[in-house]
Amino acid sequence: MGSTFVGIEIGRSALRAQRLALEVTGDNIANAATPGYTRQQPVFAPVDVFAEAMVQAETGVVRLGTGVSVERVRRVRDQYLEEQLRAAKSVVAYWEESQNSLRRVEALFVEPSAEGLQETLTRFWSGWEELAQNPQEQAPRAAIREAADALAGQLNYLSTELSRIEADLAALTADYVARVNELTDRLAGLNQRIRALGPQVSNHVLDERDRLLGELSELLAIEVVENDDGTVTVTGAGQALVEDFEAQDVTEDGLAALAGGPGGKLGALLEARNKAAYYREKIVNFMSALAGRVNEAYEGTFFVFDGETIGLSDEIKESAGNIVAGRSGYPGDNSVAVAVAQLREAPVLEGLTFGQYYRQLVAEVGEAASGAETMATAYGRVRDNLEALREGVSGVSLDEELTFLMHYRYAYQAAAQYISIVDEMLDTLVNRLR
Repeated sequence: MGSTFVGIEIGRSALRAQRLALEVTGDNIANAATPGYTRQQPVFAPVDVFAEAMVQAETGVVRLGTGVSVERVRRVRDQYLEEQLRAAKSVVAYWEESQNSLRRVEALFVEPSAEGLQETLTRFWSGWEELAQNPQEQAPRAAIREAADALAGQLNYLSTELSRIEADLAALTADYVARVNELTDRLAGLNQRIRALGPQVSNHVLDERDRLLGELSELLAIEVVENDDGTVTVTGAGQALVEDFEAQDVTEDGLAALAGGPGGKLGALLEARNKAAYYREKIVNFMSALAGRVNEAYEGTFFVFDGETIGLSDEIKESAGNIVAGRSGYPGDNSVAVAVAQLREAPVLEGLTFGQYYRQLVAEVGEAASGAETMATAYGRVRDNLEALREGVSGVSLDEELTFLMHYRYAYQAAAQYISIVDEMLDTLVNRLR
């Protein structure tokens, strides 16, 4: 016959298990708004049968249960969904960073507008055409000098600002590289802690690890392998970033050498820097060709170009009256003005006129910025959908937790009532034996 005292043990295990379940629910409720928190759930399991719980029945020995225990507290998560979300975050971060960087470049080209370089270039050629028609007039000369000075200023501004953007992106790249190395160091430290604690590791530690992996995935594309002991191996940027307790530092030179780029924000910054350098090179080529071809047609020095900046010659700066329409000295000679004016339609850069070359550059900048915005929006929706799915699996629903709270509360009260009844049984048994 089974011992009546087994009932006390059953009730005690039920109280302990339901109390722990209530604490888990309370932890979920407390962290409902905590970023990166993963909902926890108690896993109940029956306690093994022991001899005192065996009861002799008419059909033989009946093995009764001896209570319940919380086997573990599991994190409610979908591993495949987590991997999808990390990959999506990396892609979205790439396009959003590209969009932000290219917007800065696009903002430099205020086209089409009355203040844009295209309009200034038009006024410059129109001035020479007017001078060719009226070679003895001073008004066209003043218009030419004003347009040429404005044109040089705008070109220098574009070149300088593109250089500044390159420098800013380089500084931001260095910051991101430092953050990557900081994150990998912390992940290696968590690996050591997780292995040391083994099954006793806190779910909050695992949440912190996943949060760090999420942030790292936004900086560069990574692959994560979760090992049997709970540690992770992280690869990215063409190398092992975290393995066991060791973290491999990433260098900017190493990132730049990667075919196709490292992805994430770092990949976007490297690509944006290359584009800014390319656009600046196009502007410098424009300045070089403008100075060379105008000076050639002018048969003298109209523009001065030092390889980086362009400006008017001292003679032109001194007085617009020093601008010549022809070199023969005969009144009405307009040969120089005609030669310069004809450059408006001459193929001078990559088979294009000055106007076509600049418009093509503006179109390239606009297309790159628009394309980045489109991709950021499209992939952003994918990320948002995946985050919504993850929230449905791993996020805390207060309504659901309140339901669990009431369930565990009633179970706890029932267990307490059960112990009270068993206690009365024992009291009756003891009193009868007196």
